[in-house]
Amino acid sequence: MEDVPVIRELTDGDFPALERFHRDCYGRPLDRALFSWLHRQAPTGPTLDLVADAPGAGIVGTYSLLPLRVRFRDQVVTASLAVGAAVHPAHRRRGVFTCLGREILSRAAAAGHTFTLGKPNAQALPGHRRAGFRVLSDLVVLRRAPPPPRAHACREVGAFDERLSEAWKRLSEGLSLAVARDAAWMNWRLERPGGSYHRLILADGQTLRGWLVLKRYDGTKGQIAHILDLWAEDAGALDELLAGAAGLSQGCREINLWVCERDVRRPALARRGFTPADRVRDWLIGFSHQGDAAFSGLDRGGWVFSYLDNDVH
Repeated sequence: MEDVPVIRELTDGDFPALERFHRDCYGRPLDRALFSWLHRQAPTGPTLDLVADAPGAGIVGTYSLLPLRVRFRDQVVTASLAVGAAVHPAHRRRGVFTCLGREILSRAAAAGHTFTLGKPNAQALPGHRRAGFRVLSDLVVLRRAPPPPRAHACREVGAFDERLSEAWKRLSEGLSLAVARDAAWMNWRLERPGGSYHRLILADGQTLRGWLVLKRYDGTKGQIAHILDLWAEDAGALDELLAGAAGLSQGCREINLWVCERDVRRPALARRGFTPADRVRDWLIGFSHQGDAAFSGLDRGGWVFSYLDNDVH
């Protein structure tokens, strides 16, 4: 009978084995700076990291949870985001992913997390479901061609300040589900090693009316401008921020952003020419540590889930 891997916490002594595992899974070396940023430097705290350790083979699976603060109905709670879940190619289809997922969710509950979110692609979704996650929403890409540039009232900044913290509290009122934002979290997220982001703010004195984060990247058919984050207090603020995005998107094939099914921004974006992509490739999943009934109240308000709330872009 094949030896069953031991599920345990990652230690500093595991890094040589973790580097081999990463190379076998992804075909590239482990980026130590990126690992440190994601797993050790977040203002919400270090990740919970588990590995599957197989006798004679070493690390054959990994699974991590990044602590988050999330607006959940009428309060902000401690939650987590599934990141870095992978199984060695030689050990797939043996239940390693499911065992890791169930164990790390158990530990998240013990740590006081209200629920855990994730954003799997089609390949990873079945394993997350077997671990106990449920699909909360499709994640749809809305896209349009960049409009002609025009003058706007936005300003590009190198970092966010406490005005964003106050603005998010105001703009998130009434939402049922949204990852919490403040200046410290936003600035950490946008310090991702290797990332290059444009940060636009729309200010009225000391008050932010909204903000937008955009990244340009090379797609298969040309450059794409992706809006990672977009918050606006009203239609006028949205128009100004999208005008700022248009100015940053010239030469790109399209400008796009993620939205979930209950995203409060969808109708306004549709009126401004954004249309959904033909196929859904990603999903928002969740696991409640208080039983699935805890998710029942989420249909009473809007949601916001952005690419910024993920860890890979």
